[in-house]
Amino acid sequence: VYSRSDGVGNVAVAVPLGFFLLAAARVDRPRGVGELAAAVALWPAAVAVAALAEFGQVFLPTRHPTGADIWCQALGAALGMLGWA
Repeated sequence: VYSRSDGVGNVAVAVPLGFFLLAAARVDRPRGVGELAAAVALWPAAVAVAALAEFGQVFLPTRHPTGADIWCQALGAALGMLGWA
């Protein structure tokens, strides 16, 4: 069962992932086009983390992983990266 609150929660939980992933890669670099290039390069890693987290829930009896959760977390990671940029 999918709900809006579940989607919002998944987006919110991944915002720090994207923010800190891009921050770790770019904190000591000058601002500019490199931010966008790094975000494009690192976003698949954030999506992979989301997919692995959802896959890990397959083995928990009370959790119900879905593809929509992965997409919401991917959106959250992108918003976090946008926040850093």
